[in-house]
Amino acid sequence: MSQVPPPMTVPPVGYQTPGPNKPNTLAVMALVLGIGSFFLCFVPIYAGPVGLGLLGAIGAIILGYMARQKIARGEQSGGGMATAGMVLGIVNIILQIVLILIALIFGAALLGFGNRMIQEAERQQQIEQQQQTDGVESTDAPPATQP
Repeated sequence: MSQVPPPMTVPPVGYQTPGPNKPNTLAVMALVLGIGSFFLCFVPIYAGPVGLGLLGAIGAIILGYMARQKIARGEQSGGGMATAGMVLGIVNIILQIVLILIALIFGAALLGFGNRMIQEAERQQQIEQQQQTDGVESTDAPPATQP
């Protein structure tokens, strides 16, 4: 019968043992930025309309793209995390655009409502002034006499 050789403890020359397949750091950062951008989407930057979430989303897309390029070359793993980071970044940018449009529409409606209220108050004030001047003229005028 055949004998099974004992397992080799040292790999033969020219053979590299596969190391632990670490995920790409850029992929991890893209995923973290993609998730974090949702928490930061309501934090505005001082003196600007852009929120921190939007900057995080853009960073997630860029880092995810860079990680996908490295993964495609076979340098590291983590394609799922890179893709998830990119998708979260894109979804967050769409969410930010929708929120900005809603805020603009609400602001325009509120401004229009405020203008109507001001016009109504001015008209009411003019009516009151007209009534006061009519009342003053009628009390100062001598009573009409009939012949």
